[in-house]
Amino acid sequence: MSVPRQPGIEQSPHGSSYTTYDFAHGADRERAVAEVLAVTANGSFISRSLLAITNRGLSKKFETITGEDGLTFGIKDFTSGAVLPLLQVIHQQDAGAVARAFGAEFAAKVLDAHWLKAHTSKSNDQGLIASREFRVGLDVLLSERAWHGAQLRRYREESVTPSVAEFERQQFRLEFSLAAMIGVANSFGAGSTTAGNGMIGRLHAAKLAVGGVDDEAKIMRAFVRAYALRDANASQKAATESLIKFGFGEAAGSLPKQDALSHSGRRVLLLFEIFPWQAQREFSSVGDFVLAADEGAQ
Repeated sequence: MSVPRQPGIEQSPHGSSYTTYDFAHGADRERAVAEVLAVTANGSFISRSLLAITNRGLSKKFETITGEDGLTFGIKDFTSGAVLPLLQVIHQQDAGAVARAFGAEFAAKVLDAHWLKAHTSKSNDQGLIASREFRVGLDVLLSERAWHGAQLRRYREESVTPSVAEFERQQFRLEFSLAAMIGVANSFGAGSTTAGNGMIGRLHAAKLAVGGVDDEAKIMRAFVRAYALRDANASQKAATESLIKFGFGEAAGSLPKQDALSHSGRRVLLLFEIFPWQAQREFSSVGDFVLAADEGAQ
């Protein structure tokens, strides 16, 4: 059963920037944060990577729904392009689940790639988020604990698995590096060197920026710095540069507070807090999440 939201899920998006269908009650918000902390409680690499991406459950939750870029939702801020893969996983596990959430007639539409593409927009509060039937059905699915595992599976497939492949191709060693790559892939997709986009394209650009050398430390500094600064305004740039210097141990000092940084800067701050660069911890395995019996398979 879905929880009360503010604004109500049936209300059309109307934000000056984009609409966030937040929890109407603090108790539901606290429960949602606790669910994120519970599935990541084992300290595995993948669990810690998700803590960095979700700000320890404070910024992203299993039930998140916003109109940013036409639609962001769920535990990793899935976008419109991630709707069909997630619904397909759910449909494979329970052939009636999508129909129960969206209604039989509309379920046929949301399981149709052509329909989804025709109704997708990258503009705030436009596209899929503007469809009342879609919002209501998505809300029902995201509110069901049974699909936590499906969301976590798609996080692994979309952000983690391609990052591990590129990490190994680059012959990197450190957990910090892989976690940074996952964070950027979560924001921009995995991408490719050929297309020059996504995480891989940005990693290639960082390597070129340091002269093309196969030096993990130099590449990571350039890669992380570019990401942290990408959305920093004039008042945030000094704090962001301090974040990079202190985080990489180039100067003594305390890391900046979250409110001094942009969205990407805060993500990098969490990266330094959860995967301290100076610990130089080598990556060994991705690991798994901790799921209760009613949260489905990961």
